[in-house]
Amino acid sequence: MSVFTNSVRKKMFISIMICALLFLGVFSLLYIFLYDDYVIFETKSSLVMTYQNIKYAYEDDDDETLLAYLNNLQANTTIRAIIIENGIVTYEDRPMMGSTFNFGQGNNLTNAFVYSMLLNEIELSKQKPFQIFFTNRMTDGRLALAGYLAKNSYVILNIPMPIINESYNTTKAFIFLAGVFAFLFSLITAYFMSRRFCRPLVKIRNIAGKMAQLDFSDRYHGDEIDEIGELGESINSLSKQLEDTITRLKATNVRLEQEIAKERRIDEMRKDFIINVSHELKTPLAIISGYAEGLKVNISDKQEDKDFYCSVILEESERMSKLVGQLLGLAKIEAGNVLPECENFNFKEFLNGVTSKIAILATNKNIDLRTEVNDCEVCADVDMCEQVLMNLLSNAVHHSPKGGLITVKSELCDDNKLKVFVYNRGEQIPEDELEKIWTSFYKVDKARTRAYGGTGIGLSVVKAIMEAHSNSYGVINKPDGVEFFFILDLKKESC
Repeated sequence: MSVFTNSVRKKMFISIMICALLFLGVFSLLYIFLYDDYVIFETKSSLVMTYQNIKYAYEDDDDETLLAYLNNLQANTTIRAIIIENGIVTYEDRPMMGSTFNFGQGNNLTNAFVYSMLLNEIELSKQKPFQIFFTNRMTDGRLALAGYLAKNSYVILNIPMPIINESYNTTKAFIFLAGVFAFLFSLITAYFMSRRFCRPLVKIRNIAGKMAQLDFSDRYHGDEIDEIGELGESINSLSKQLEDTITRLKATNVRLEQEIAKERRIDEMRKDFIINVSHELKTPLAIISGYAEGLKVNISDKQEDKDFYCSVILEESERMSKLVGQLLGLAKIEAGNVLPECENFNFKEFLNGVTSKIAILATNKNIDLRTEVNDCEVCADVDMCEQVLMNLLSNAVHHSPKGGLITVKSELCDDNKLKVFVYNRGEQIPEDELEKIWTSFYKVDKARTRAYGGTGIGLSVVKAIMEAHSNSYGVINKPDGVEFFFILDLKKESC
């Protein structure tokens, strides 16, 4: 991210630079307006302190200590000292005009500079022990201090202004260079500080951007123990919560879509059911109505005809009663009003009892009915299980050609289940209709179904019963026929 974009990093960089510029500005103003006075003030303070030290040594009347101090002053400072006693210069550290003065040796006070200070410019006493002033001697301006030591004894301390100005100019050049360096250093420091400070914020911004796109895979990893670290942890927590919430919402949305699709299918099935029931009842009602009308108007006087009419009416009434009974039973199972009453029973013995009931139908069509099942106990509702087998076997008989073959087999599964197969030789079911045959009133061959009295809900009953048992079922085409299957639980201790 460039520092020239509208970002926190840019703002931070500019803020640091403004602070640096303000600091340099204030420092420059203080330097311009106060530094000269400060230098003079410090020089005056130095002169006063030197005067007090000389005065203390002079009052102690210790010439060696005083001389040692003056020699040290001469060697280590720019302050020039002159001591005058009774108009005689007794000490001058840097003699003027080529003269040489030694401490303790009398020299007449002939120097115009010293004379003018003492006689024309100052008046000293115990009450006014020293005075600081500027003097001019041709081009050699000085800052001087004249101080009272004792009666008719004085000390004159002075610093030439060129020395002060030279120090001032050197300091000014140094401060200017230091200011430039400090500004450049501040510029570089601000760049890297803003970059380092904003790096975690950029990471958090990128994570938030991904969150806006519903991508919660990224997490903030930082070592900061401050507000930025807390912000990163908050972003991580928010990301996790949003991810969990959206995952739950998606799952809920999927379930809602499934429920809506299921409701639509149920609504369509309800409409189809009404249509199919109406259609299935319409034919027998029309037949019953027709033959009953014939009997009413005495369309034939023959008793044989009347008996035939009555038998047709009874047959169609039974068909209607059977259909209504199957529909009620199917509705109760699908609604959960009839729950399986499971018990353990021998499946092989149970199958023999069911096949004995269907054997007459197979014999009439010369069908070979074979059973090859395991001799084992299963856990299921006996009556419901009989309905399943009867519907599958009757369906197999009616769809098998004369002289055909029906086999009932079983195999044990690894998950403590028994898989039962009902195969009949004959025509295959079209592949695109394999899933539709479990729908109520769906008939692959409506003419043949009507011919043997089928209602089209037998397989729907099988589906409902197996789902009530929480077991699977299905159908597959074989090379020379069709094979249905269903699964039962093997024997259980608490069935």
